[in-house]
Amino acid sequence: MIIDFNMPESEYHAYPALSVSGVKDLLVSPLDFWVRSWMNPEKEDKDTDAKKLGRAYHKRVLEGVEAFQEVYAIKPNKADHEDALVTCEDMRDWLNARKLPHSGSKAEITKRVLQADCNAPIWDLIVAEKTEGKEIISSDKAESIELAARAIEAQPGIGESFKDGRAEVSLFWEEDGTPMKSRLDYLKSAAIVDLKTFSNSLRKPVDVAVSQAVANNKYHIQGYAYLRGLEKIKKGLVTGSTKVIGDVDEAFLEAVANTKRHRFFFVFQQADGVPNVLAREFREFETYGGLGMTPNAYYTAGENGFHTGLALYRQCMEFFGKHKPWHPMTKPRPFVDTDFPMWMFD
Repeated sequence: MIIDFNMPESEYHAYPALSVSGVKDLLVSPLDFWVRSWMNPEKEDKDTDAKKLGRAYHKRVLEGVEAFQEVYAIKPNKADHEDALVTCEDMRDWLNARKLPHSGSKAEITKRVLQADCNAPIWDLIVAEKTEGKEIISSDKAESIELAARAIEAQPGIGESFKDGRAEVSLFWEEDGTPMKSRLDYLKSAAIVDLKTFSNSLRKPVDVAVSQAVANNKYHIQGYAYLRGLEKIKKGLVTGSTKVIGDVDEAFLEAVANTKRHRFFFVFQQADGVPNVLAREFREFETYGGLGMTPNAYYTAGENGFHTGLALYRQCMEFFGKHKPWHPMTKPRPFVDTDFPMWMFD
């Protein structure tokens, strides 16, 4: 078993183990899982603009302003540099106005401009100087991320969710020989906190939209799996069978290991221009008056979903192996009425 506090996200995703997203893909179909997994030799991990924005948002919310500024730089605004030489044609005109040679490649033209004036406002150099090799983010996206982060930080009872812990913690363990992995958004000494965004295009009450996001995205499976994985890692910390990778405060690690049962919280933020924030705890039991502890159905559903996906993974691994696509193992059958939603019969 491993708990890694420094693993890059790309390395985590490439690690050959079953994750929560893999379990959810399996519940769609075995082929959905295989196509998206490390087993598919033709899989392409495209780094889309949405993924880049999501990473920037997570960096700012989970790790704070300073950590964000260490990685990201706001792209300069051309409106603030009206005399900037942006294109090759701009530089040719600049050279021509000074009766200097202005033919050649962009590199040659740039060199001539700098030889004539080492302080010439070449746009590419302005951007390079101000971004200093960091990832570039537009000012409007940076402003949107900052407003979202401040909305979370300003919420009573929620603002402290991403403090006094560690962000992006990777866990690796086994379930009866099956390698598993999870990446916790934020690990505190006594809680896991997971950051989620949701949309509300239908303008439903926020708490309803959040509950539907949980159901639609099967977040209840994630809640169960993360708690289960962490409990296994903690037992290993006590017995010495869990390997710890990365820089971590020993007192924090000891507090994590000695917490009897971690709590799990989702922090939801609306993502369509209205940064509403809502936090919900995911837990196994409720106490109703003097009736004792009553299991939450959503927790049980998450548990069942996790183990159903795990069983299907083992079945397909045994039948297909790693190198053949995992086609669904079903035979043709007729429709039955229960295949369809009730509104179809209205």
